[in-house]
Amino acid sequence: MRSGSGQAFSGTKILRLKYAYKLTDRYTRLRAAGKLTAEEVAERLGLAVASVKGWQYRGLLQVHRYNDSGGCLYEQPAPDLPRKFAHKQSYLQTTVQQTISACNQ
Repeated sequence: MRSGSGQAFSGTKILRLKYAYKLTDRYTRLRAAGKLTAEEVAERLGLAVASVKGWQYRGLLQVHRYNDSGGCLYEQPAPDLPRKFAHKQSYLQTTVQQTISACNQ
């Protein structure tokens, strides 16, 4: 993007424009729109923050970057996300049913 005189915008020029027009930064706008931090998502889903980041890389969570350093905020988690230990549930249920049927024989 170029200025009206054809020159590239510098970081200083962008900061001056931000303060002159009282513009908010991307992080503030995303938070106002209801986006969550990784810690907040982890707390809601009962996961570790590392798991939230893993789900982000797998595409299970919608992410919005707010800086060049990799900082991001998350959409509200969808209700149909996998549950914690869901892959073990079917195994445990099968094992319990086999144990009960073995005891009844």
